[in-house]
Amino acid sequence: MQFAIPLISGEHGSFPLMQALRAACLRHFAFALLFLVSLVLPGEAALAKEAENPSGGLYEEALKRFESEDYRGAIIQLKNVLQANPENLPARILIGRAHLALGDALTAEKELRRA
Repeated sequence: MQFAIPLISGEHGSFPLMQALRAACLRHFAFALLFLVSLVLPGEAALAKEAENPSGGLYEEALKRFESEDYRGAIIQLKNVLQANPENLPARILIGRAHLALGDALTAEKELRRA
C-alpha cells in the first residue's frame, strides 16, 4: 500500500488543508497585529499630550504667580514642575528669577547654573 503526500503547491493548485491553515495563520496574524496597534495608539496619544504639556499646567500657574509678584507661590509651583520634569529649562530659569526677586542670590545662582 502506498501513501501519497500532497505538495503545498503544484500544477493542480494547493492542497485544501494547507490553504485553510494559511488562511487561519493570516487571520491570527491580523488579529495579533490589531491587538498590538490597539495597545500602542492610546500610549502614543498620552505621550503626545505629555510632550505638549508635561507639567499639567503647573508652569502656567507658576508664571501667573510670578507675574503677580507672588514669588513664594511661584517657587512652590515650579518645584512641582521640576519634580515632574527635572529637565524643564523654562522652569529652571523662572525659579532662579523668583529666588533672585526674593533676594536669595545664592539659590538663584544655583538654579540658573543648573539651567
